[in-house]
Amino acid sequence: MILGECGVFAAMFAAGMAASVLAVFLDVMGRAGKAAGAVTDVMIAAEMGAIYFFTQYYAAGGVFRLYSMAAFLLGVYLSRRLCGRFSPTFRRMAAKVLLPLVSAYDRAAKRWEERLRPYKEKIAARREARDNVRREKKRARLALRREKKDRKEPVYMAKKRVRKRSARIVVER
Repeated sequence: MILGECGVFAAMFAAGMAASVLAVFLDVMGRAGKAAGAVTDVMIAAEMGAIYFFTQYYAAGGVFRLYSMAAFLLGVYLSRRLCGRFSPTFRRMAAKVLLPLVSAYDRAAKRWEERLRPYKEKIAARREARDNVRREKKRARLALRREKKDRKEPVYMAKKRVRKRSARIVVER
């Protein structure tokens, strides 16, 4: 019985340390910019919660124990203290790994953009032609409306001069 509880404590402690190390790596990735920082902040919170609940489910059978939360937080704290010293090293390692990946992605994106440029230009030309046809039709419709209105104007004004008198019926009781 006590051995099982010690196993739960150790598993939650190890999960806390693992979650913290993963959070440090995500934090290093988040230093790339403001948007990356916002995304990694959300990802850190999500991964911490996911790791905690998955470990609790598998190690403790899904039963919440207060000491399991304390073990998890203790693991996070100790891992943060240890990883805080190595954070510049993690950043350098991440830069060495990510810089070639990012430059390769940029080169591939430029190649695809060059390949797709004729299609994009063709689509833009079609869209422009379609918009020009629509504008011309709209101008023609507006001109036709104005013409009809101008033709009806004298007749409308003549009808407007005639006053309509309404009959009024008074019923007395």
